Amino acid sequence: MGRAIFEALKKKNEFQLTGCEKDDDPNKKIHGCDICILAIKPQQFVEFAESLDEGTLDNMNKKLVISIMAKVPLAALEKNLGTEKTVRVMPNLAAKTGKGKKP
Repeated sequence: MGRAIFEALKKKNEFQLTGCEKDDDPNKKIHGCDICILAIKPQQFVEFAESLDEGTLDNMNKKLVISIMAKVPLAALEKNLGTEKTVRVMPNLAAKTGKGKKP
């Protein structure tokens, strides 16, 4: 689903996007972005957060974090990532086609 969101945003051509594959170093990718979309499995979140270096974590409070992880509450995102600028979204197939409904 993360790739679907990435591709839908890419099609709009309104954003500068950098993807991050599972083998990439997230510390290098996160430093250069304003928005971070977390599209990892919920059971991987703590390990992911612990893999971030101090410089990345210090910089997270300047970023908007969008999570598509089920069962990971905003409080856990804020605590582990050091940011209050967090949003949880529950995408569906419409996100893949770029036809999702906006309120």
